Amino acid sequence: MLDYFGQRCFRSTMVRNPDNSNRPPPPGVAGESYDVIHTSLLQNFPQLVEELGGDPGKLLATAGLAGLDVSMARVEPTYRQLVNLLEIASRELDCLDFGMRLARLQAGEKQRSPIGKIMRTAATYGDALQFVTTHNYAHSLAARIWQHPVDQDFVFVGHDILIDGIGQRMQAVEQMLLLGHLGAVELTSGRVRARQVYFRHQPVSELRCYVRYFGVEPRFGQNAEGLLFHRSDLTHAITHPDRRAHEAMIRRIEQRFTRRRPPTHAEVRGAILRLLGTGLCDNQRVASDLQLNLRTLHRRLTAEGTSFQRVKDEVRRDMLLYCLQQTELKFSEISEQLGFYEQAVLTRKCRLWFKASPTQIRQGAKLEKASPAN
Repeated sequence: MLDYFGQRCFRSTMVRNPDNSNRPPPPGVAGESYDVIHTSLLQNFPQLVEELGGDPGKLLATAGLAGLDVSMARVEPTYRQLVNLLEIASRELDCLDFGMRLARLQAGEKQRSPIGKIMRTAATYGDALQFVTTHNYAHSLAARIWQHPVDQDFVFVGHDILIDGIGQRMQAVEQMLLLGHLGAVELTSGRVRARQVYFRHQPVSELRCYVRYFGVEPRFGQNAEGLLFHRSDLTHAITHPDRRAHEAMIRRIEQRFTRRRPPTHAEVRGAILRLLGTGLCDNQRVASDLQLNLRTLHRRLTAEGTSFQRVKDEVRRDMLLYCLQQTELKFSEISEQLGFYEQAVLTRKCRLWFKASPTQIRQGAKLEKASPAN
């Protein structure tokens, strides 16, 4: 499969052992709250759950969020809480497209987030995107929103979640990418829409379901998650621009959010996600991508209680478990995508990390899916 960079590679969403779903951050960074989301991504959650016949309070309690009033504008969940809650809701309500349903309800609602308000007052859609990528910290330090020119005609807007140990995240990713697509449509009165949608994970819902929401057939198993826009899309005017209000809100954002970079281990994770399997994923290349001296990179990781190899192994471990449990990829293909030199290395790592062979993990996942209890 050719990704948008013209490289043959596969990237999975992160899936960790169930008993590690609430795994603490690496030593040295415990207690950090960099994964707070300053966007109303749980707006309309109770409404959707009730429409599907569920109990919002019960689902929140199951996710460890008992008593949380998600209708309040001041509520700022963490990425861990959001991802966990949406996956639980999807499973308990037997609703495979829960994240996209929630995004459709939220689209067009009055934006409570700092980023949403500023995008609405920008001059053009390109200006709005530029603000998002340069002031991403106003959304969350636990995610990275970025732009990459694909060729002379297209621009890719990517979204990376920079934390590990949060289990399956398909519902949250699908929610956020659909919000991005519908936001483009709404901000420009329908003149701009995503030309293509990229997911790291494999389809969760039927293909026609994605086409219904996005208007295009998404590409799965890609090395990045995001939306593809034509360069001409960036020149379209925002429906209600307000230069004075836009500049004033940017000043307030910059005064409010003084911390603008996540921990180094989170940035390293994002870089590894993009490079793993390309033959370029070494510490020198990651340091260069992060615009850091190699010694500085290692010094910062050491101060956070981790190392480059440890973060790389965590990414590989997450991806390996996902590939074995959620895809039919051959073991040789998985080994290639994880950057292992030979399949025997994959087998050794699998036994080390999960105390089971790749075949045992895949067979166990098939039995669990076939169980009547599921």
